Amino acid sequence: MLKRSLSLSAVLIMSTALFNCASSKHQASDITYQNSSTSRAAAMSGGSEFAVIEFDKGSYALSEKGRATLQKVAHAEKKDIGEIKVLAWADREYPETGIKAEKQQVNLADDRASVIKAYLKDDLKTDADIDKHNMAQRPGAFAELIKSEDFKIKSNFENSGAAPTNSSPDILSTKVSKAIVVIEYK
Repeated sequence: MLKRSLSLSAVLIMSTALFNCASSKHQASDITYQNSSTSRAAAMSGGSEFAVIEFDKGSYALSEKGRATLQKVAHAEKKDIGEIKVLAWADREYPETGIKAEKQQVNLADDRASVIKAYLKDDLKTDADIDKHNMAQRPGAFAELIKSEDFKIKSNFENSGAAPTNSSPDILSTKVSKAIVVIEYK
């Protein structure tokens, strides 16, 4: 019995160590491959990898670090990029159901997504399709009815916990003043 308990304990310890290694964050520069709510949501949305771009509060200007991250995204060596999804937040979390976002916050998130798309297309000459998703506003009733692409992506991020709302903020998943660039390969 003691022998069996020791071997069971050894298996549990090794399993835990292997799980921790498998679910730890692996990062090639700023392109992320991690087992987190964001990586699950990115995968559910068709992405293989994602990158996080941070903005100063109230600003949609790309920082040097943001531009460097986007350069890595545009020149990823693994495969040809088929599509890029840009999910941009304002200076608040994803709005709760029934809460209308302030126009200023919607515009800020849209400007952040637009500046990322423009930098990828114009400056880095990315030929991938780039879709913008404004995470300062929930999808409308029609988008929900027809299950639009925007509705599906926002639902994936919300349901996985990668887009917390103000009523359920997760300090580790906060997306305030950030954009997530989801990369889908051909």
